[in-house]
Amino acid sequence: SGVLGVVGYYAYAFAMKREEASRIAALTSLYPAFVAILAAIFLNEIFSIKSYAGIMLMIFGATLISYKKGKFYKLVPLAVVIIAVVANIFWAIEQTASKISLNSYGFLQFFAGYMMGTLFMTAPSLIIPHFRNNFVKELKKLKRNVVLLLIFSSAIWAIGIILFFYSASLGPITLVSALSIIAPFAVLLYTIVVTKIWQKILKEEIDRKTLALKLFAIALIFLGTYLITT
Repeated sequence: SGVLGVVGYYAYAFAMKREEASRIAALTSLYPAFVAILAAIFLNEIFSIKSYAGIMLMIFGATLISYKKGKFYKLVPLAVVIIAVVANIFWAIEQTASKISLNSYGFLQFFAGYMMGTLFMTAPSLIIPHFRNNFVKELKKLKRNVVLLLIFSSAIWAIGIILFFYSASLGPITLVSALSIIAPFAVLLYTIVVTKIWQKILKEEIDRKTLALKLFAIALIFLGTYLITT
């Protein structure tokens, strides 16, 4: 599971480098749909039509939140779309495999194995001189505040991963995966606050039309959440 998750992130980063971040974020919000298919096949997680409709609404809402004004007409290159879909598929397999593991092992045993898998895929990159030298070179350029932010964000990511898989140990992975895409809503709130307080740090579009669209997207996410949890 850890290995698959890292491969998915590699595909995500590869696509992100070649297309706008907001559009890739939207394309890679599709993984709950793949999880729903895999979980139905391998875990017998079958839900009502209402629940699946809720999942689709949440995915659509997450896509709208990532929409950038004036960019809709511009098509994403097919190769980039394929890479984004590959990331979705790897994450879906990762989450389904994780649930199968959690059904057989305790949470701590699973998480230890998961982290070993992620280290197995990431640590060897520092052995390659080219990657290692570039990493050290770029790290030296960073200011202390930036380094602290990177450490903080890494810690937050770790906490998020722990909470996600602990939730998966308690309930169906299909629903846990779908609920996890509420993240764009949290990011939207965070960026609005930061933009208002520190305008030079982030340049988020928060004009009335953009906010209206994003509020509509949020309403879809919450409606989808309601449908899959009732």
